[in-house]
Amino acid sequence: MDTKDSKRKLLIPVIILYIFFIIIQFAMFFLSKGPIWNGFNFMRSILGTVLLSFVAPITFIGITFYLRNEEKPKRSILKTSLLVVGIAIINLVLSIVITMQLEKIYGPTTGNPVISEAKKALLPTVFRLGWGLLGEEAIKLSFFFVLYGKIKYDSDKKWKYWGVWIIIAIVFGLGHFDTYKYNLLHSILAIGLPNVLYGYLWKKTESPVLMWSTHFLYDMILVLITYIAM
Repeated sequence: MDTKDSKRKLLIPVIILYIFFIIIQFAMFFLSKGPIWNGFNFMRSILGTVLLSFVAPITFIGITFYLRNEEKPKRSILKTSLLVVGIAIINLVLSIVITMQLEKIYGPTTGNPVISEAKKALLPTVFRLGWGLLGEEAIKLSFFFVLYGKIKYDSDKKWKYWGVWIIIAIVFGLGHFDTYKYNLLHSILAIGLPNVLYGYLWKKTESPVLMWSTHFLYDMILVLITYIAM
């Protein structure tokens, strides 16, 4: 998959829809609840459904298909498994620690909505989660391929590589702005910033499936902790 060829155009709809998704959330933040706010909320709901239930997951499948023949870094199954589990756990720890620090300063924040949904209906939530996370990883990879312009990590462009992943982390966090009750710091720092870890994962594996697997494992750990605590 050459990100400079026509296949790159397949990534643009995801990026455009996601940017509009963020803009609508900020518009809602600056509006008082009323007819206009309700209209934006309806638009956000429709756009989110189209993006995360259809366009982005299908894009993820397309990315995986186009990269199927690309030569990937050689890693043993054990090392790959440890990498996936390790990043998921570090992501979880970072999110918890950052959230705790923010709560000390600004008071209680909103928890991950997946947890409350799983309490009501576990299996449907797991299924929706798995499909939706295909879309979230497609969003990250679409921004990465377009902004970085390459698939593989290039040591000559390492600053650009990590700079792009910082941008992706911030943009990803902003996409959760209304989910976390318009808490900008929580969205960027606790939800967005840990996604820089996925830049390391991509550097080591160049595998969309492993990106998805790590994200899915992260959320499933949260769900399991909740069920054990119940």
